[in-house]
Amino acid sequence: MQKKIIAAFVAVVLAGGIWYLSSRPATVAVCRVETKDLNRRLVVMGRVTPQATINVATTFPGRVKEVAAQENETVAKGSLLIALDEKELQANLKIAEAAVSQSRAKLEQIGGTEARVAEEALNDAKNKLSDAQKNFERDKQLFDKQALSQSELQRTELAVKTAQSQYDIAATRERSITKGGNDYNLARASLEQAMANRDLARQRLTDARIYAPFEATVLTRSVEPGAVAQPGQTLMVVAAAKECYLAADIEERNLGMVTEGQKALVSTESFPDRRFDATVYQIARTVDPQRGTVRVKLAVAEKPEYLRADMTVSIDLDVEKITSALLVPAAAVTGDGKEASVLVLNDGRIEKRPVVAAEKENGKVRIVEGVNPGDLVIVPGDKEPPAAGMKAVAEQTGGC
Repeated sequence: MQKKIIAAFVAVVLAGGIWYLSSRPATVAVCRVETKDLNRRLVVMGRVTPQATINVATTFPGRVKEVAAQENETVAKGSLLIALDEKELQANLKIAEAAVSQSRAKLEQIGGTEARVAEEALNDAKNKLSDAQKNFERDKQLFDKQALSQSELQRTELAVKTAQSQYDIAATRERSITKGGNDYNLARASLEQAMANRDLARQRLTDARIYAPFEATVLTRSVEPGAVAQPGQTLMVVAAAKECYLAADIEERNLGMVTEGQKALVSTESFPDRRFDATVYQIARTVDPQRGTVRVKLAVAEKPEYLRADMTVSIDLDVEKITSALLVPAAAVTGDGKEASVLVLNDGRIEKRPVVAAEKENGKVRIVEGVNPGDLVIVPGDKEPPAAGMKAVAEQTGGC
């Protein structure tokens, strides 16, 4: 009997303990939803691109005499890059200048001595024609009076035709060598062609020495002294040393976040701790249909010394300023999209609230809708999250 009483007492004590434990509020770790002003940012990868990149080449064949710049060397504007052998070019110029002198002398001869000779020959032929015509008129009158034979009249008529032919030849020659005539025009065209050949020879002699068009960095060099350069062959590639821009391909869905004049902070993979400023100055009007991206260019006001062409850069764009953003720890949010929710401790009970979550950064999630400033959200950590509706007390309260 006594054993039964003891067993009943133990059962009552155990039942009371279980009831006490089950009715005791759970202890949960919480933090208070905080508000903070944020700068919303968009980070994209891009490349350094020189404002001007030039393939150095020659327009005529020639043997390379000197290569004055090395790869990775920065040269001043006007510095010699490549020089071709000038001996043959100088000889060609002398030949061209001699041809100009010869053509000019020929034109002056036609317009001077030959023109005077042709004019005198024309006047002589004109006088002879006039005399022959007068003789024919006189003989015609004698023939009509039967004082002259038919054969003598024909002889005078033939003399007129001969004089007329000689006059026509002299007139044609005189017209040909005067200004506007065929011979004069041919001589003038010959002089102009010779002058053009001379100018080309001079230009080639000048172009035999290739200079830097601006302060430039030599990217590649593909020729050595003694080699024969062919027209259009790339001998060297140079890029603007100081002026450059950054090129980045923005995903089409992010295009609305980017505007011209937008500021950005830029760093390189080689020097991640060094940052410099850039500004968006051009947004492409077309979308790459294969990649679904838009090309954006950013200007660099002060180019860092360590920046090199085609270097990979990280571009941090200042997209939007958000005032009084609601932040909670990322660990407090479960699910994603329309299924996202948090647990809130409200009046001693756990409440599950659906939320609209935005971007995540530095372990925090910005909540657009679903919580209020000062709400206590539960951060389960490694523990099993408590169920909604349970009683709970806060273990600790801090900022989110």
